[in-house]
Amino acid sequence: MFAVFAAIAANALRREIQDSDELRERFGLEVLAEIPQSRRFPPRTVEVFNGAGDPRIVEAFQRLRTNFGIVSGRQPLAITVTSCAPGEGKSTVTANLAWVLASLGPEVLALDCDLRRPSLHSYLGVELERGIGNFTNGTDPRRLAQPTPLPSLSVISAGTTDRHPTEVLYTTLPRLLETFKDQLVLVDTPPMLGVSESTLIATMTRAVLLVVDGRQTARGDLEQVLQDLRRANVRVLGAVVNRGKPAGSAYYYTSTT
Repeated sequence: MFAVFAAIAANALRREIQDSDELRERFGLEVLAEIPQSRRFPPRTVEVFNGAGDPRIVEAFQRLRTNFGIVSGRQPLAITVTSCAPGEGKSTVTANLAWVLASLGPEVLALDCDLRRPSLHSYLGVELERGIGNFTNGTDPRRLAQPTPLPSLSVISAGTTDRHPTEVLYTTLPRLLETFKDQLVLVDTPPMLGVSESTLIATMTRAVLLVVDGRQTARGDLEQVLQDLRRANVRVLGAVVNRGKPAGSAYYYTSTT
């Protein structure tokens, strides 16, 4: 009995979220997919899906694509992809989700609004310099979109700027979203806590996909983020658990020759 009560007490004192069940039961979040932790996670998105990556990862993102389509609807729209704190994998999820969505044919734009620590350009193999930070009033927004190996997937990188990110995005993002309103736009942002522009971006897209680290996201951080999003009247589509527990089934697609 002492061991049982000790285990319960230890669990109560832990700051980190335990599992997907807690996200559903305590926070009311729909878990759209769990991306398992893997040592075989290539640095470039194209390598994840060309046979070099872990098949469990590929399967998890295929599942995310299916569930994302269910909760988001079929019409073109803009979705913010963010997390509570740095290092939880929001940019990785944005890049790979954009890839699997575009692989079925619809026009998808991946938009890097993390002007502080941009990384979407690296995952998707485009230039950093020609991006949002370099946008001017005379710039045609469509000229900022860079192609990828998938014809239906394009990227607008963060670019470079010496202005505050909030100032840049306040004036630039509405025009970008209006220009690409006929496409599905996935917007990568800075983490929600500690910076001013993430909530602004979320209010402009009106919908958010939260990335939760299966090892380190703190309950208090998630509670604060959800409170901020509710206050801003932003719809939370659900959560993606990154670096979650490996799936129990080994039933994955493999090619044969």
